[in-house]
Amino acid sequence: MRNKKFIIFSLVLLVGIFSIGYVIANYFFYSKDRIINSKNNSNDNVSVSSEKDVLLSQIIEENVEVVFKVQCGDSSTFRIERSSSASKLEVSQKSLKELYEKFRVYGYKIKDVDNDKIELCRKSNIYDPNKYIILLENCNLIICKSDNEGNIYNKKGEYIYKEELGDTGINITINSLQEGDIKKIITGDKDMQLDTLEDAFTRLADYI
Repeated sequence: MRNKKFIIFSLVLLVGIFSIGYVIANYFFYSKDRIINSKNNSNDNVSVSSEKDVLLSQIIEENVEVVFKVQCGDSSTFRIERSSSASKLEVSQKSLKELYEKFRVYGYKIKDVDNDKIELCRKSNIYDPNKYIILLENCNLIICKSDNEGNIYNKKGEYIYKEELGDTGINITINSLQEGDIKKIITGDKDMQLDTLEDAFTRLADYI
């Protein structure tokens, strides 16, 4: 009887020792694995961060074209608002980071960088419902209208309503605008949201 108890006790002890050893080995194995993965992730983050820093430190030449685009609602479509040379925007011989800092207050982010062109993009504004909106498209002023929810684009990225100005003989370019007017258009200022189409044309007449 005593031998039987001793054998049972020995088996329990062996199982306990094995279990403890397994847990300890497993802990150190996965701890080591976590440390290695952590180091790898850290190295990846440093690499990405370094590449970003190098890109943002690039100096912009004066003949580089800066293109401003707006995303049409939630679609993948982007429309050109305006474009200008780096020298006219007073960002030539400055870094990409300085360019970004100058225009990010209006919601712009750097979309693409090429040798002779930089693209900045922003999300479209949500306007007051059923208003006639003064916008910029390809450096020209246009009139659109917002729907009941304040959107000016449908799901395909097309204008819900756009007033055709071709027959009116009105062709107002960005060159007719002051910097303050451009900012109002970009930010969707209330001054650029009119109650009627007649009011919108009256506002356009201010820039002729």
